Amino acid sequence: MESENWSQLHDIGLLYLCCMHGTDAEIDPQELTLVRKLLQKRSGSQKQASSVLDDVILMYVGASGSRMLATSIASLGNTVDEPGRAEILQELADIASADGLVYPNEVQFIASVARQWDMEGYLGQSN
Repeated sequence: MESENWSQLHDIGLLYLCCMHGTDAEIDPQELTLVRKLLQKRSGSQKQASSVLDDVILMYVGASGSRMLATSIASLGNTVDEPGRAEILQELADIASADGLVYPNEVQFIASVARQWDMEGYLGQSN
């Protein structure tokens, strides 16, 4: 994946993937279905959503995956407005609960992202 092809959708997809897999080391089919649906909604195209997910998976399993996660969180924090960041946090919560179980590591991951975006107060608010 060449960095010039990396987009904001990739940043969001990487957060989705880290929430889905990085917190419990499993990819639940219900979580994956939701991630695909969310990426397709954001991109407007099933083909683009699939391509982004493939790129994100390659980055995630690569040597620079954790460094790229930090970069993606910072980039989204700087480029997405507060309502947009709140929407991403809600989507992460939806992904975490898609399999019917919410693990402590999932809660910690979402809280960490919210903290880095100065949005700790968002957690626990209902939409």
